[in-house]
Amino acid sequence: MKQKEQGTSEPNQSTTNISTSTDDSLPNDEQVVEVEVLENEPKTYSEEYVADLQLRLKQAEDKAEMLQNRFKQAQVEINKEADELRSRLRRNAEERLEAAKGDIYKRMLELADNLERAVKSAEANADLNALLEGVKATYQLLLKDLENSGVNPITAVGEAFDPQIHEAVDILIVEEEKDGQVTAVYKAGYKFGGKLLRPAMVQVGRSN
Repeated sequence: MKQKEQGTSEPNQSTTNISTSTDDSLPNDEQVVEVEVLENEPKTYSEEYVADLQLRLKQAEDKAEMLQNRFKQAQVEINKEADELRSRLRRNAEERLEAAKGDIYKRMLELADNLERAVKSAEANADLNALLEGVKATYQLLLKDLENSGVNPITAVGEAFDPQIHEAVDILIVEEEKDGQVTAVYKAGYKFGGKLLRPAMVQVGRSN
């Protein structure tokens, strides 16, 4: 039969395990006592190992600093490129705007030339019909330019009154079947790219 007695262990202190063995075949005064002593000593590292760890730590810190500097430099370059892109887009937009203005002014000059020719022709011939024809031609040219630019007139006469695109300025008494319809246009309305430029000023029919 074996019995073991263990003492409590404290840090940095030795731990002693005492094992007592008894053999019924031996006299009590010949019992065997086994004693095992374990020493808990603090672990030590060589100077070379510590130096290697310090070197690795320094290398890791240097690499982290290098990556941080690269990140900051990348941010600076990205911000610079973004500023250049914004400037380039702004210049392109301004150039397109100026080009569009130039096209509009050129068309206006053509209209002015047509009106000038009509006026001179009427003055030379004292013919109002010539002036009328010149004005009509100029008007048709203007409408064509507007249509090519995406400006389209709003259909009104005979259509049901729509407050979204029509502005009622007059009322006309009509038959019941024409109630709520546009009966006349005093000023044409126009849309540009599907958006309302100005509503049409119209007369609306009302039945009694």
